[in-house]
Amino acid sequence: MRKRWKYTIKEIIEHMFGVKWIVVGIVFYLHSMMLKQEIVQVAYEKKLHINNWDITLRLLNDAYLIIYFIIPIVLFFLVKSIFVDFDYQILIRLRSFKKWVYYSLRNFWMNIFPLLFLWFFMSLFMTIGFPYSWNWSELSEAAHFTNTLHELVYFFKKPVFAFIAQFILVLLTFSLLHIVFAIIYTRGAS
Repeated sequence: MRKRWKYTIKEIIEHMFGVKWIVVGIVFYLHSMMLKQEIVQVAYEKKLHINNWDITLRLLNDAYLIIYFIIPIVLFFLVKSIFVDFDYQILIRLRSFKKWVYYSLRNFWMNIFPLLFLWFFMSLFMTIGFPYSWNWSELSEAAHFTNTLHELVYFFKKPVFAFIAQFILVLLTFSLLHIVFAIIYTRGAS
């Protein structure tokens, strides 16, 4: 018996282009533009070459953006998905708390996917106008107080590996966070 998806393609598209995600995209765009200007200014002052990875990885590793914008949105959707998805009828149909946790995780990712898509898309979109390279730039390798990529240069040989690692870590972190919250909630509900 084939499993039926909860969402249709039309619902997914409507969900991705909702007003809330347009507002989130505008916030990402404005923050990215400020970050891009800062990178260009520092590179000009220090007379260092820049490339596409400076803006991409800086936006993905920006602590202020993550702590004050992304994590609150993720926590909102996390709590919302747990409270909305928890229903004893669904639990009876799934037959175990473990299956409900996976069911809730899948619904959480359906709701949070547009956020991650916008975040990673904007990090790549902002590279328009920057020189393209597969290597670290001089600015990334420089020890400057605004440079958050300096430590990554020593850990990753190529910046594309840092990009892939960032993507995997975000997926794992948000999934683990949801699973922990869902387990705590199911223990309290049982």
